[in-house]
Amino acid sequence: MKDLRILLLALLMMQVACAGGAVERPQTLPVEDRAASMLQKEQAAWAQAIARKLRAAWMVNGPVTENFRCVVRVELADDGRVTDASLVQPCGSEELDRSVIAAAHRASPMPLPDYAPAFDPVLVLRLCLRPGPPC
Repeated sequence: MKDLRILLLALLMMQVACAGGAVERPQTLPVEDRAASMLQKEQAAWAQAIARKLRAAWMVNGPVTENFRCVVRVELADDGRVTDASLVQPCGSEELDRSVIAAAHRASPMPLPDYAPAFDPVLVLRLCLRPGPPC
């Protein structure tokens, strides 16, 4: 039995030698890169949850016949309460602009990220409103 193990080990070594002596290992990211990647994924998921909550609170009077896009800046307290909301890029009408700001305050408190380091007290969200299916 011992001789068989030695023979198998010798065969394996020969295979490695024939392959140029290199054994391929799966590539892994350094710890810092994995942490940064996890943080980015968590922040993206959290921003989506906030955008969903904000869209659900967004009330527009009358039918929307055109596409509207805007960018809103939302400041949060540590517990998710909205402390301030402002437009970075207006929607295109004063009524829609006011409705977005009101929606941000109505959506308070915003959900918190599952991964605490992903929390950022200042978020900039792009919103879109159009007739038909959601953006």
